[in-house]
Formats: sequence, structure tokens, C-alpha cells
Amino acid sequence: PKAAALLRGEMPLASACRATGVPYPPPQRRVEVRKEKRLLRFYAGDRPVKEYAVALGSNPVGDKEREGDRRTPEGEYYYCYRNGSSRFHRFLGFSYPAPEDARRGRRQGMITPRQE
Repeated sequence: PKAAALLRGEMPLASACRATGVPYPPPQRRVEVRKEKRLLRFYAGDRPVKEYAVALGSNPVGDKEREGDRRTPEGEYYYCYRNGSSRFHRFLGFSYPAPEDARRGRRQGMITPRQE
């Protein structure tokens, strides 16, 4: 029962940390998105603490290549902001595009040198 609650994200983060033996607030926080399963996994270091179901574009498999392709970016990004007034239950903004994404866009002629 406790593990199922963690997987569904029903338990508050502080409780999930206690249940997994992680101090709160958790150290070395990171998230990993499993696009094929539409899950976001929250970690403290290498220890998984909690999972959430996430909404992705309608075509999430594969790396995002251009605006409107309905894909979700792949790579390492950092959490930038949370939009509390989003029409979604919770909205987290990440640091996309990263410098490598911008360089790829420049090489492919999708953005200008100034935009890079």
C-alpha cells in the first residue's frame, strides 16, 4: 500500500521522503521523465522518492526538433519555474532549449546566430 501511494504521487513529498529514508527537504534533487510511460520520477541523489503521472505532447517519443512537433525534449535540463496558475494541475518549466539544442537548431538553419 505505501509503495503504491508513492508511485501515484498521492503522498506529500515530506511523507514520501520519510517513507524512503530521505531527509526533508531532500538533498541533490533531480527529476527524470520516462516519456514512454508518461512518468516523472523524483530523486534525492540516486534514490527514487516519488513518481508522478505527467502530461506530454501527443507525439512524445523522440527528441523535440522544432516548435509544434508535439514532442518532449530529451536531455539534461534544470527546473526553472512553477506556474501555479496553469490550466494543468501542476506545471513545471525547464531550461529548454539548452545550449546544445540551440547549436543544433543553428546548424539546421532553424534559428539565427543571434538567437543561438
